[in-house]
Amino acid sequence: MKPPSQPFRRSVHIAANWKLNQSRAEAAAWMREFVAHLRQGWDELSPESARLLQTFRILIFPTLTLIEPLQEMARRARIELGAQDVSRFERGAYTGEVAAWQVREVGAVWALVGHSERRRIFGESDEVVAEKLGRVLDAGLRGMLLVGETLKEREAGRTEEVLRRQLSTALEGVEPADAIRLALAYEPVWAVGTGRNADPELVREAAAFIRGVLEEILGEDARFVPLLYGGSVNPENLLGYLVLEQLDGALIGGASLDPGDFWEMVKLGAAVHLRRFQG
Repeated sequence: MKPPSQPFRRSVHIAANWKLNQSRAEAAAWMREFVAHLRQGWDELSPESARLLQTFRILIFPTLTLIEPLQEMARRARIELGAQDVSRFERGAYTGEVAAWQVREVGAVWALVGHSERRRIFGESDEVVAEKLGRVLDAGLRGMLLVGETLKEREAGRTEEVLRRQLSTALEGVEPADAIRLALAYEPVWAVGTGRNADPELVREAAAFIRGVLEEILGEDARFVPLLYGGSVNPENLLGYLVLEQLDGALIGGASLDPGDFWEMVKLGAAVHLRRFQG
């Protein structure tokens, strides 16, 4: 008799979005302190735990000018670097733009697409976000697509409508086979950088809905796509989100600028990852 197949488990991702912060000197100092915490913590692991944590992912999204100087330190510490944004264009007379393939050239592995600050401050439409995601995947990068509703949309009962629209538009041209290079982050706009935390039950409901839409679009391959939560995440509230079955990590903004705080959050993520793969 064939043994029952094991349930599919997604790796936990803990990601830092530094936004418009950090000089080269500040970033290097941050990395030295964080990596010291990381090495000490990893040295205390049992061989089995160390093996299981090989699939745990730590991501940092610095400004573009920091990707290349941080690349070697990040590589040695198994930290993956990503760009906070890319151009919707590949080449041409687009002053100030940086293409996805150029981002990959300087050492990025990931790129964020559709952050609420890009949508709100810079007026990026769902269609522009879709173009950018296509460029990211075409360049061989991993893409993290961000979706989320405003407070006005939530209070009007339009959360699911907004999430479905954002997901459907962005993923329309994505092949199911590309799912392995995708991640999603649910960031309710009203919780991003405001200090206002989303109730975990609210996040669970939104995450379950997102998972359902993903399956409609990508089919069985949707199971490969990790789903993170972002929005005023800090060491005090992170665990309440990480324990949700539908989530696979967190995208952390302001709280990630302190290397000690980020290490505390990485420890929590690693513990959840170990429980997930040991269970």
